[in-house]
Amino acid sequence: MSEHEQVPVVGGPLDGQTRAWSTARFLNVPDTKDMATVVQDGEAMTLFGQHTYELKCYARAGGKVYQWEHVGYKKPEVK
Repeated sequence: MSEHEQVPVVGGPLDGQTRAWSTARFLNVPDTKDMATVVQDGEAMTLFGQHTYELKCYARAGGKVYQWEHVGYKKPEVK
């Protein structure tokens, strides 16, 4: 599979879309649904929630099928 090919996304807020194939195993997508503002060393920062997708490969009809699957959501952590 080349970097120009598109891979379907399954689950989460990107369900039904396509994303580029990648050698990365995970894709992290920020979400403004949950936000937190933190002041650290006098600077304000905004943290966002994060959806995680995993690139999975399945054997189907003698070939390989890739898809990005939603595997979780993490709320912003204020430390």
